[in-house]
Amino acid sequence: STDKDALQKHFSVYGEVTDCIVMKNNQTGKSRGFGFVTFVDPDAVTVVLAKKHQIDGRTVDAKQCNARGTMPAMGKPGPGGGGQRNGAGFTGRTTKIFVGGLPNDASEDNLKIFFSKYGPVNHVAIMYDQEKDRPRGFGFLTFDSEDAVEEAVKDHFVDFHGKKIEVKRAEPRQGGRRPNFMVNRD
Repeated sequence: STDKDALQKHFSVYGEVTDCIVMKNNQTGKSRGFGFVTFVDPDAVTVVLAKKHQIDGRTVDAKQCNARGTMPAMGKPGPGGGGQRNGAGFTGRTTKIFVGGLPNDASEDNLKIFFSKYGPVNHVAIMYDQEKDRPRGFGFLTFDSEDAVEEAVKDHFVDFHGKKIEVKRAEPRQGGRRPNFMVNRD
């Protein structure tokens, strides 16, 4: 299976890569068949999206990713997705959490209602595959206080409508918003 180094090596040909991650199954540690790459230059994303890619003998599908409800500004890739790496080791103060393993029927409204038991929720974004018109299974919530985040992340996994979902602090990006895209093997 493709690892972070192979992904970074392949895509760094198109421009400086600031972040690269291969998504893995938490239980098995094996690749889930997709990952995220973040470039410094938005023009690199445009070039990557226009080409077909083969990594480790497999065809991969490159797609731009944006948070649901956000639109790219002036033709540039928008915020969200791949550049936001959510390490369990991040312990800094933040008002944002990552939620992973969301069921397909999760909505921004029912997430807001569920997590409001920890404190007022200012914003919810479920990451969305605009091309396939379906949710990606993870998202981000912003609370109005760091204390609400502390309460929400006490249990790493919580039961959300009968499904265990992962809850972690959202790790802040280095250097602000950058263009993102996702690679998905066929």
